Amino acid sequence: MNKGKIKNLIVLSLISVFLFSGLYIKAQKPFQISEDVRKIVPEKDLIEVSCLMTKWKTGEFFAALDGLQEVLTPALQDIQSMGIDVSIPDIAGYRSQGQAKLNAICNAPNYAAAQEALKDFISFGETVRQELGSLNNSLGLKMKAKGDEMRARVESEINAWVEQERIKIEQELKNKADQLANQAKADLEQEMMTKEFTTEEEAMSYAQSRVEQIKATIESQINSLAEQKKKELEEKANAKASEILGGDAEKFKAIGERLQGIEQQINQAIEVRKQDYEKYRIQAMAKRKDLILAVLDENIEEACNQIREKEDLLKEAKLNDSSVKTADEYIAELNRDKEILVEKIQAAIDNGNESAINSAVEEIKNKWEGIRLGLERDLSKRQTAEQICSQVIPQLSQAKVQIENGLVQIETGQKEITEKKDECDVSQVPLCAEVEDIFNQLSTTKEKARNLINQINLAEERCSKATEDTPLDNILELMLSLKENGSDFQKEMAFLKTEWLSKKAKLEEALAQKPKIEDICNQALPKISQGKNQINKGLEEIRNIQEGCKGNLNKECKIINENLNKFNLAQKKGNILLEKMDSVENKCKTKTTLKELVSLLKEIEADSAQLLSLIEELKALKRENIMEEGIYIEAENETSKYLYPHTAPWHSHIEIDRQTRRAAGCLGRGNWYISRIGESLSYSFEVGSDGDYIIWVRDLSSSDHPAGARAYAVIVDGKNYGTFKENNIRASYGPPSWGSFGWSKTATVPLGSGKHILTVEKRGSTSAACLFDAYFITNNPFAYPPHYNE
Repeated sequence: MNKGKIKNLIVLSLISVFLFSGLYIKAQKPFQISEDVRKIVPEKDLIEVSCLMTKWKTGEFFAALDGLQEVLTPALQDIQSMGIDVSIPDIAGYRSQGQAKLNAICNAPNYAAAQEALKDFISFGETVRQELGSLNNSLGLKMKAKGDEMRARVESEINAWVEQERIKIEQELKNKADQLANQAKADLEQEMMTKEFTTEEEAMSYAQSRVEQIKATIESQINSLAEQKKKELEEKANAKASEILGGDAEKFKAIGERLQGIEQQINQAIEVRKQDYEKYRIQAMAKRKDLILAVLDENIEEACNQIREKEDLLKEAKLNDSSVKTADEYIAELNRDKEILVEKIQAAIDNGNESAINSAVEEIKNKWEGIRLGLERDLSKRQTAEQICSQVIPQLSQAKVQIENGLVQIETGQKEITEKKDECDVSQVPLCAEVEDIFNQLSTTKEKARNLINQINLAEERCSKATEDTPLDNILELMLSLKENGSDFQKEMAFLKTEWLSKKAKLEEALAQKPKIEDICNQALPKISQGKNQINKGLEEIRNIQEGCKGNLNKECKIINENLNKFNLAQKKGNILLEKMDSVENKCKTKTTLKELVSLLKEIEADSAQLLSLIEELKALKRENIMEEGIYIEAENETSKYLYPHTAPWHSHIEIDRQTRRAAGCLGRGNWYISRIGESLSYSFEVGSDGDYIIWVRDLSSSDHPAGARAYAVIVDGKNYGTFKENNIRASYGPPSWGSFGWSKTATVPLGSGKHILTVEKRGSTSAACLFDAYFITNNPFAYPPHYNE
């Protein structure tokens, strides 16, 4: 037994803590009451509904505080008793402040004051969430630090003892092996003396056979004894660790186990207390129903009065067209729609579905708009087509001139944007993307303008042929459509004009700060030099592959020779790309324009990505017949993890069978989404022999973040072997690709035979998460992971 194997036998108690991942302190959106309602409903009713809605919506807030007070506070007191400096939050104080802010809403002198008090409550809730979240983060770090301290204390004091035990065990195993060997030797000599052989060769053959059998028997006995010693040493090591730490180890472990289940306890406490606030939901919904019905009654009464005022006009129109509805029919339709809305609102209240209430109100608005248009259409039918044309055509002719002027303005705006495009391409100003959006909106509006002009032309054509006998339907629908669409077009034009003039001024100011040629050259030349080295190296590698297969007909070379056209294409593309890189170096030394330089650099960037991808494809041909050999680990099979509390949807979590990850090439059932710096996943694995092992990582990269934004550290057995960027596929993020998972070769790690721990840790404090899919560990430098080219 060597030293490495002895140490691998020692089992120390695992000191780990799993903190609760959610605090359930959530800020609610302000409850909005429409302007129409506020005009009709008394302020005291508005304040009452705001109060009830807030009591219901903040029920989870108060329930969470109570749950934390019951479950978290005692746990923190136990942690303090270990000598760990943690603050115990003033939950009672938070609750008292929250209740005071709730009272300010319910007792507000007017609705505006109630809304301000509600915003104050929401801000307060967010502050509480952040403070408790900060506590959770610091608690995790402090618990980890305490665990590391205890672990380090054990290891520092136990090393000398381990060395002594190693020497004892090795000597004991050696003595036992010598004893068994001497006894076996004596037994064999006795056996050879008593056994008869016909020839000397027969005796020698028999003796050799028996020696091999004896060696195997002794080896088996020694291995069995070694396993026994291993168990004994594990027990002694654990006893020694407990002796060093005293009672702290068990106490710390108990706290860890308690925290491990604390999230479920808090959950249960919250769910029980949330029920106390259900009554406010019922009261708030009922009050909202009363407010909506009050508005409905007011609106319907007003609409009925307007319809009654036009009753004689509708009768006149009905003489021209029997399909015109009477005032009674319109009023009956309004009342039927009201009954339908009341039923839908009641169903939504019964189901606790707040969004269904809003949908029902929106639906009735749309229906009433339809009734209004129908009323307007029917009223128009009291005139002949010729009469309507005589009134409308002059207005349409004037509108046509305005729309044509609008078209000119649109095209002028697009021309100005196009002129800025070259400068945008050079400067890469973020505002350019917004201006591009305006360009696209102008294109849509231009299409609408042309459609409107076509409709006006059609209306003019039809009206030019209209007589007293022309059917009204020939022009009525067209006129109503023009009226509605024309109004929308004018609003859209005004908005876009304001947007462009605002963005134009800001864009010109931003573009004035465009970079200098010298600065671009200073940044680009080192990258160009590095790129040339990378490309020359890649071209040399595939050239050697190609040369090595000239005249060779083996299976590997057959594949390569079938792809000679790709090898030649790569060499050709490489030479062209190197010439472009030389050109950049020359231009930076002599003279060039900003546009010319940036354009060339963009070409080099795009061409480099294509060429390097092709080179990797050709190098992969040589690997097609290499057997996959190594240890394959799915990311979702971690043995332990270190994560901050999960208090937001974007915080770290495991993703199982997610469609967008499937589209990105995720292997197995899922992957890990690690979002914050310092969070890590750990995996246990075992190798059978000493050697240098290559760590492959399969993760996701996408073009919506810069390279390196998803960087991670590779740590084996506690030693950091470097920080590595995500894979270089850089696919677009969004359908259909959603980025791309791919393999990256990371660290090469010297390992002894036995068990080890691989840890991957997010390094960058960026908005881009690390998405881990799988790992592959091998000591064969020619082996590649499963699905390497996928």
